[in-house]
Amino acid sequence: MLLNGCLMHVHALLLLAVLAVAGCHPTDTGRGEGSTLPLARFELPVVTQPASVREKRPELRQVDSIGWVWPPLAGRFGFARRIDLTHPDTLGQDLAEQGYPSYRAFQRADSLNTDGLEVVADYRHELVYQRPGAFPANLAHLFPARRTYPVYVANSTSHPKLLYGKDKHVFAVQEALDRAGRWRPIESQGPDFCGNGHWILKIRPRQMAVFLVDKYAGNFATMLRVRVQNGESRYVSAPFAGRISEGQFRLPLRDYEVLKRNLSAVDDFYYGAVPAVVDSIQLRY
Repeated sequence: MLLNGCLMHVHALLLLAVLAVAGCHPTDTGRGEGSTLPLARFELPVVTQPASVREKRPELRQVDSIGWVWPPLAGRFGFARRIDLTHPDTLGQDLAEQGYPSYRAFQRADSLNTDGLEVVADYRHELVYQRPGAFPANLAHLFPARRTYPVYVANSTSHPKLLYGKDKHVFAVQEALDRAGRWRPIESQGPDFCGNGHWILKIRPRQMAVFLVDKYAGNFATMLRVRVQNGESRYVSAPFAGRISEGQFRLPLRDYEVLKRNLSAVDDFYYGAVPAVVDSIQLRY
């Protein structure tokens, strides 16, 4: 569960994410200082992190059913060939928090919307994410360091766009192709423990937001993709090859019971993706 998530200041959380490179970087041959200069077009950047933490590489997560996730937002950056996730942009008035006039102003502005963005996943990179903060000893095991990969929400348009989130995460899940060749969710939105903590981030032209998605252990080689719910807009990344446990297609009992009572909850849990078991629920109810 999230600890005091609704009481945390979103801006501070975005700047305090503790991230570390875990090894799989493409070679940066021939790129000098100019690689940090702004680019006119989006391209996958090389992610740089302190060398002192590169060897800290936890085991891949082992999961045997669809799991709850809260993909952390690492920050916003200008288009560049190289970015340092420990130094995101200063957000200032581009971050609007729920309950403040700026939040309502962002929602009502005719010139601001959530369409036209591009979602690009970079499964080749591995980053170690450790949720910031000190936790009681009996709860620390709930927040281990995790191997993740970056997903970019890029604005290549000529107008500012909006990204919605809550506490320090965005609304996104991973999907995978099952043996029948159907896309199925392997993650679901984690519980919303309170209604506060929502935020809207303005992504200006030639800027990108970066969030992190878990990598999993498993011997099932398949295609993956990332699905994002952004306000009223939905995005799905291009597919890419990866590995999971085949058990991750299984719906846990806690979610099955919820869907039996309210099948429409499938849209809230998976942002348009549909677990296989939903077919049998539809026949019974």
